[in-house]
Amino acid sequence: MAKGKWLIAAGAVLLAAAGISGLYFKPSLKKTVLLEEAGTGNAYTLTVYMIGDPDFPFGAVACSAVLKEGEKIIRTQDFSLHNDGKVPSAEDFRITWAKDGVILRAHAEESDDVVITLSYQ
Repeated sequence: MAKGKWLIAAGAVLLAAAGISGLYFKPSLKKTVLLEEAGTGNAYTLTVYMIGDPDFPFGAVACSAVLKEGEKIIRTQDFSLHNDGKVPSAEDFRITWAKDGVILRAHAEESDDVVITLSYQ
């Protein structure tokens, strides 16, 4: 009888731990759109996402730039911004549409600007 109670208690602890870890890890994968802009002629769209939340309390934030042609993803680039633990806003990004690709400049408070070039090809 004692063995059965022990197994029930161990199972309850495992279920609680799985539930807590699920709550912890799910938000860390959440994508939040920070900026979305259509290029010249609207054939291409650049979307900048924040992945999860900034590292607490004063850490980096994971981001991803996704270039689409219509609905088809043609390029992605992950990067991080050291922005003193703050969520980046659209004002932290500058987009330049060129003839062969798009240039994204991301400004962060704690580091040099991050410059990413995504080609159309």
